[in-house]
Amino acid sequence: MDNYSSHLTWQFVKYALAHKIVLVALPPYSTHKLQPLDVGYFGPLSHYYGKQVDDFCRYSHLGVNKEYFLKLYPKARMQAFTPNTISNA
Repeated sequence: MDNYSSHLTWQFVKYALAHKIVLVALPPYSTHKLQPLDVGYFGPLSHYYGKQVDDFCRYSHLGVNKEYFLKLYPKARMQAFTPNTISNA
């Protein structure tokens, strides 16, 4: 967790306790250091998914709904999550 107040509610804590989920709060302003996967792993995924969407919309589609998301996301995932990307992250 990033200690953002709206993320921490009593209902959330009760749910975590009931399901034996251990909550870990990260120090403020440190997530960029403590969550390198955001940049190293999900950054490339965001890039390749955006490219998939751009290419998809270029050919007369006006947007991406759930059906198209399920078609585009796996392609982007395969491009982004290579052994090299994973080891560098």
